[in-house]
Amino acid sequence: MTNFSRGLFILSLYSFSSSPQFARSSSVISLI
Repeated sequence: MTNFSRGLFILSLYSFSSSPQFARSSSVISLI
Protein backbone atom coordinates (compact mmCIF):
# COMPACT_ATOMS: atom_id res chain seq x y z
CA MET A 1 0.00 0.00 0.00
CA THR A 2 2.90 2.34 0.73
CA ASN A 3 4.34 1.91 -2.76
CA PHE A 4 0.90 2.53 -4.25
CA SER A 5 0.47 5.78 -2.32
CA ARG A 6 3.97 6.84 -3.33
CA GLY A 7 3.13 6.09 -6.95
CA LEU A 8 0.01 8.24 -6.75
CA PHE A 9 2.05 11.08 -5.25
CA ILE A 10 4.64 10.89 -8.03
CA LEU A 11 1.88 10.66 -10.62
CA SER A 12 0.18 13.77 -9.22
CA LEU A 13 3.51 15.63 -9.31
CA TYR A 14 4.00 14.57 -12.92
CA SER A 15 0.45 15.64 -13.78
CA PHE A 16 1.05 19.02 -12.13
CA SER A 17 4.19 19.65 -14.19
CA SER A 18 2.37 18.36 -17.26
CA SER A 19 -0.88 20.30 -16.92
CA PRO A 20 -1.32 22.56 -13.84
CA GLN A 21 -5.07 23.03 -14.34
CA PHE A 22 -5.74 19.27 -14.41
CA ALA A 23 -3.66 18.71 -11.27
CA ARG A 24 -5.43 21.58 -9.54
CA SER A 25 -8.86 20.12 -10.30
CA SER A 26 -7.64 16.69 -9.17
CA SER A 27 -6.43 18.08 -5.85
CA VAL A 28 -9.80 19.77 -5.35
CA ILE A 29 -11.57 16.48 -6.06
CA SER A 30 -9.31 14.62 -3.63
CA LEU A 31 -10.07 17.23 -0.96
CA ILE A 32 -13.78 16.47 -1.38
